[in-house]
Amino acid sequence: MDKETREQLEAIASGELSIDFPARWTNDCQGKQDLDCCLISLSTRYYPDHTSYPSIYLGGLQVARAKFEDCRTEGEAKHKAEQWAQTIFDRINRAVAIELLKAENQQGKDKEQ
Repeated sequence: MDKETREQLEAIASGELSIDFPARWTNDCQGKQDLDCCLISLSTRYYPDHTSYPSIYLGGLQVARAKFEDCRTEGEAKHKAEQWAQTIFDRINRAVAIELLKAENQQGKDKEQ
């Protein structure tokens, strides 16, 4: 992870920086509207020389990236990118779950008071 990304993540973790809320209202059927966005996204480039470069974005901020350049086959390059992405997604999912449970527990305590 480069220094700039680390600094941005630390600022987000401390509450000093907020990522833009990318959701937009769109029309649905029968007069309904939806507020939707993609919080976490994956973008991977695969090249014919059997290299792959996956990146994970939180909102519009690139928070993780990898390089797999020494692969012998297309399958190996893609498999390494998929494994790496799954590992990062699992970490993000755990972190989000922990924070949501903390928030739920705090709401329960606030109601008791």
